[in-house]
Amino acid sequence: FDLLSVSQASAMSAERFEVVYHVSATSEADARERTFGMCLEQTVELPEKLVRDDPFIWGTVVGKIEEFKKVEGKPDLWQAKVSYANDTTGYEFTQFLNVVFGNTSIQQGITVEDILPSEGLLKAFKGPKFGTAGLRKLLNVPSGPLFQTALKPMGSSVEKLADMAYKFALGGIDVIKDDHGLANQCWATYEERVTACAKAVAKANAETGK
Repeated sequence: FDLLSVSQASAMSAERFEVVYHVSATSEADARERTFGMCLEQTVELPEKLVRDDPFIWGTVVGKIEEFKKVEGKPDLWQAKVSYANDTTGYEFTQFLNVVFGNTSIQQGITVEDILPSEGLLKAFKGPKFGTAGLRKLLNVPSGPLFQTALKPMGSSVEKLADMAYKFALGGIDVIKDDHGLANQCWATYEERVTACAKAVAKANAETGK
């Protein structure tokens, strides 16, 4: 053991969380190979030969196959339960999702069937900040459906987007967001766009009393 690996391992939580996958393959051997490849791809993204000699990475960081079995009634489908160290997530939800189904998501024939979080992750990820009740309170919509839409398309001026936001709010849309393609483009910079759209929504709310 090198000293760096020992110190890293001792600082980590011993807890692991589990993910259940369904793996399509032509044989059990193929399914096991795909699952093992997933254990590497979802963590270190390197071949086994490049990490096997590091006891910390191989023993802790790389995903581990905990259970493996045939899915009944499905001739070409296997179920694999894989565990990952809590600390591979960095206790960030986006990284948690990346570990659960990152690069593997672009492969065909592998799906996530269940996620079994550890106690540590349940404490770290406490759920939505506001929840449904909190959102309804913020939006002043105690019951009924909540409606959301996005401002688009890219290339629209600040004035056009603000007018769109005004009309959406006037028409009863509850949540108005930027489309994901709107960033800080020169024709509608973030600061100008958000300022104008916020004023437009406030104007609509004043008119509707919402």
